[in-house]
Amino acid sequence: MNFISLALVNCHSIANMWSVYELFDMIFRHLQDFLLVSDSKGTDNLMSAQQEFSGDFKSMPVSFRWIDSKSSDEKNPPKPLEATDDRSFVSSIVEMPQDMFTNFYMRTLGIKMIYPGATLINQMVMAAKIREYRSRLLLEFNGKRAKLLTYDGNMIDSMFIDRRGPTKKGSTLVICCEGNIGYYECGSLWTPLNAGYSVLGWNHPGFGESTGEPFPEQEVNAVDVVMKYAMEDLKFTPDNIILFGWSIGGFTASWAAMKYPYIKGLILDASFDHIDNVVTSKLPSVARRFWKISLQKNFNIDISGLLNKYYGPVLVIRRTKDIVVSDFLADRLQSNRANHIIFNLFQSRFPSLMSDQNVRSHLWNYLSTESFGQEELIRQFKVSEEECRPILRNFMFKNGFHFPVMIGNDLDDDTKKKLIFFLASKHLLDFEDHHSTPLPAKYFMEPWDLLREPSRISSG
Repeated sequence: MNFISLALVNCHSIANMWSVYELFDMIFRHLQDFLLVSDSKGTDNLMSAQQEFSGDFKSMPVSFRWIDSKSSDEKNPPKPLEATDDRSFVSSIVEMPQDMFTNFYMRTLGIKMIYPGATLINQMVMAAKIREYRSRLLLEFNGKRAKLLTYDGNMIDSMFIDRRGPTKKGSTLVICCEGNIGYYECGSLWTPLNAGYSVLGWNHPGFGESTGEPFPEQEVNAVDVVMKYAMEDLKFTPDNIILFGWSIGGFTASWAAMKYPYIKGLILDASFDHIDNVVTSKLPSVARRFWKISLQKNFNIDISGLLNKYYGPVLVIRRTKDIVVSDFLADRLQSNRANHIIFNLFQSRFPSLMSDQNVRSHLWNYLSTESFGQEELIRQFKVSEEECRPILRNFMFKNGFHFPVMIGNDLDDDTKKKLIFFLASKHLLDFEDHHSTPLPAKYFMEPWDLLREPSRISSG
């Protein structure tokens, strides 16, 4: 493919990029709904707070440095997962000019398409709301704004709301990782905040007043300093931290879960398994190979790959009307990439059970239905907490409490079916709305722990 045709293909590709849809979906359809705090309080105080707090990030002293952390190792800095190149040596040589073009493209225009929140136009559109709601966090919730210095030299803008004491759930900190057009000031942070949790929000490199650009290398450096700040400066132990990733924020949330496996849990909302599966599903077939190679080399945002290295509690929130992480031309629910997060997760954690083709078919049938259909399957096959939980617990007590759990080989077909439905009900929660609709606080549930957490399904 010559460069002219390649450029034409990418003009078509840009028009179909998932981030373009998300940009308009967020700004024009859901922005007002996303700003959850009442507009009725303290206009004069609010304006004063904006003047005092909103324009001084550059002059703020650094609150926490990665290099000063007692757990930091300069010889082992944060790194994203590296993609494997399965091309032959000859193919690599032949495609070297395309690779050079790819690298240039993704480092200039491509990053703006994947992270439109870092573009000047979006920051201008959102600037007033960002200042307004940052001020609300400071005034109404006594927020603590902090400047965090990463290993690679970026300054990350963060906001901490301490609910320890005032609320029962306040002893748990939720660290929020925003989407590709989200800012902590008016993003997913409000969901756990309204649910009573302590929260820590932060902006991607290049978003708001955070410096840098949201390349994977800088993203993992940012979330790593946020985690260290939470544990060492804010004094939250890992077992009292939940990571909450919305959309592409599932990447940094999953990376941090892999790096800090003893957290309380990981919640992925409106997320996906791998970015190339989201992007290429919306492109003409002629453009898919280019984008697949481009993304894997420059933006290997492989959430399922990260989850394969994390064995703590996980909850996947699937938005049933989501067209951003599903295929335009296929059934919206069946093509939702959250299904593949669950499927891949179970293959990693329960490989013996998933080795049975019938079990995989039953799981896919479950994932292909909405909540009412899932509840019908639970009733039809009499899936119950009382039966399934002891089977899992007894197996793990005999064989060790670790993953992967090799249960399945000695079970009959009916028991396998019940187990896979039971496990799916524990890991998947449906929210019947669109990609950018704010998640109501009632949907914010702590991920299920195999030995301790109560069930979310009815027994019998």
